[in-house]
Amino acid sequence: MHDPNFKGDLFLARLGSNYLLRVLANLTEAFDGDMVQAVVFMAISQAATDHLGLHREIRDFGGDGVIPDELRRPVTVLSIANSLQMPRETTRRHVTRLLERGYCVQVQGRRVMIPADTYRRPEMRQIVAKNRRDLLLLISTVRRANLLKEDSGEDG
Repeated sequence: MHDPNFKGDLFLARLGSNYLLRVLANLTEAFDGDMVQAVVFMAISQAATDHLGLHREIRDFGGDGVIPDELRRPVTVLSIANSLQMPRETTRRHVTRLLERGYCVQVQGRRVMIPADTYRRPEMRQIVAKNRRDLLLLISTVRRANLLKEDSGEDG
């Protein structure tokens, strides 16, 4: 059976994989080549702000667009381990290294969060700039391939 979307879906999967690998490579630089630590950092970051949803706009978060600490929800090591399907002890070791390096802080007992000031560090600003470049490349490639037409309701 021939699925007319399969070809486009394969192309999107390739583009998505390329983007993901670029994000991981860029973020891994900040963590001395430790990709797992970079992924744990991303998981803490996302878990602490997921409740805000993606519908919020940059202007909702103050002057520089960084989500303020009072809007972040601290997370447990166990919740991060579960979300990544990693052993709790492995996750705890990576969180401990993030704490030691000042990338995250411990609050509310054993919960952790990445404070807003972490995102203002020069190395994080560089990662954000690289991510912007890579995301814009992904978006422009998808647009050039005309793969958004179905979703936008445009006609042929």
